[in-house]
Amino acid sequence: MIDIKDYLLESLVNEEEKSIKNEDDFKKAVRAKFKKVFGDKLDEDKMNSVIDGVLKKYKKDADDGNWGKLVGVVNKSF
Repeated sequence: MIDIKDYLLESLVNEEEKSIKNEDDFKKAVRAKFKKVFGDKLDEDKMNSVIDGVLKKYKKDADDGNWGKLVGVVNKSF
């Protein structure tokens, strides 16, 4: 049985995956998430470094359009 936290996280990833069609969509979604989580304390250099790192590490998934996996990686970092 899946617990409520995992269910909600899975649902969120699925919704984000549907709206993300390319690298620009991914970056926009992740930047919005960082801004929501960190607010005024957001370090844009670190945020950009994380985004670039995820895209580089999971390049094959990005090339295959598996944006949900990349969003999941970012979600787990929070």
